[in-house]
Amino acid sequence: MNDGRTKNSIKNLFYSYIGQIINILLKFVVRSYFVKTLTTEYLGLNGLFGNILTFLSFAELGIGGAITYNLYIELAKDNKIRIKQLMRLYKTAYMLIGCFVLLIGSALTPFLDFFIAEGYTVPNIQIIYLLFVINSGTSYFFSYKASYITANQKNYIVTNINLVSNILIAFLQLLVLFLTKNYIAYLLVQIIVVFLSNVVMSLLADRKYPILQEKAEGRLDNDSKHIIIQNVSAAIFHKIGGIVVFSTDNILMSKLFGLVQVGLYSNYTLITKTLQGIIGQFFVSITASVGNLCAEEGQERKLHIFYITEYINFIIYAFSCICIFEILEEFISFWLGNTFLMDKSIIFFLTINFYLEGMRCTVQTFNGAMGLARFYKFMPIPECIINLCTSIMLGKLLGPVGILVGTTISTLTTCFWIEPMILYKHGFSSKIKKYYVIYMKYFVLTVLVLLSSHILNSYIKFNFIVLNLFIHVLICFACFAVVVWIASRKTEEFNYLLNLIKKIIGKN
Repeated sequence: MNDGRTKNSIKNLFYSYIGQIINILLKFVVRSYFVKTLTTEYLGLNGLFGNILTFLSFAELGIGGAITYNLYIELAKDNKIRIKQLMRLYKTAYMLIGCFVLLIGSALTPFLDFFIAEGYTVPNIQIIYLLFVINSGTSYFFSYKASYITANQKNYIVTNINLVSNILIAFLQLLVLFLTKNYIAYLLVQIIVVFLSNVVMSLLADRKYPILQEKAEGRLDNDSKHIIIQNVSAAIFHKIGGIVVFSTDNILMSKLFGLVQVGLYSNYTLITKTLQGIIGQFFVSITASVGNLCAEEGQERKLHIFYITEYINFIIYAFSCICIFEILEEFISFWLGNTFLMDKSIIFFLTINFYLEGMRCTVQTFNGAMGLARFYKFMPIPECIINLCTSIMLGKLLGPVGILVGTTISTLTTCFWIEPMILYKHGFSSKIKKYYVIYMKYFVLTVLVLLSSHILNSYIKFNFIVLNLFIHVLICFACFAVVVWIASRKTEEFNYLLNLIKKIIGKN
């Protein structure tokens, strides 16, 4: 990437990770007090209603991604007329989406019992659900301005506003739990603070980018409309596919096994989703820069940056998976106690799904930046069918872990090979063989490190659990560093990353 793109990416990444570190601490502090104050069923409700509202987000239909893809091009050209036209479309679409989520979400209230196994004891289920609907629906009214900030490679502004908001939410929620032990008041805190932070972000965007307040002249030309419609129609399928595959676990678990199992599982996914949030900030931070790269550079340069990004993707996700597999159960036991542990097979398939989903990030980032979703828009249909059928069948046969196995099967049989195939064919116009060779190399390295770490960790046990966790993470890191250094020290990707790190810390 050029110096401007690299600088923006690094700045976005720096603020993102500062925010993520603080947010992680806040999440674990609030969750720790939450489980001591309220029952596990309330944890289950958090996961269940969050998934139901994720289903309603299919209303977004990919409008955001389709318009943002066009914004990258117009911002690179500084085409103010087109930018204003796109933002007008963006604003109108998101206002309608917010209203849709509020109306349809509210209409589902009488049918909540369908999603929950019998025997739950939580009162005021309908009121609690409506608060989730309000929090989700109103957030769409401000999304277009935050997306414009991000498209301008200034995502750190959004990150910092969200950080202040999350700190305030955590403090007030802890205070509410301490004083009232009331779950509804706990949810109201989040709704109010998130709404106010969105208003602040909107005002700041208007001040920083006056173009957002200027009236758009004329309408988009037919060619632009055609491209947006193509991308939106493709994104409809991808959105629904992603929701069915990755957001039905809690719903299926609630229906088949009850809210308590959802509550236990939510503690595991809190950790994995927190990690995904941390890692995801890297890809969020570089997305606008990749969009700019794809709008300005040739195929050779795109491939060069793609392989470097894929290498970084591997380093981050492989190490994270190894740590999840090795210490997740131990961490849950330390954090919440042995009563919150699930079967060990849950961790095994949670790790596999985390890796498979994570290693798609680079391909998805470049596909999105190049607007290629339309070429594989029907992929989510078999993905959804395979996921639902296998998850329900294996869930009844194997228990909660069967639901995770269904996700693994659906990923391997569809998006694992279709997404990169489309990128190489329509994005890079290059043969895909090199990608799969590199992918398998990274997978073998991950397995080698995991096995060596597991063997070493099995011989090292301390009575002091904090020391145990620290030593086990240290062993994972040491094994990973040694194996990766031996395997990739002479590669272009390794040396590019090394030089970039030296540049960042000021050594050359």
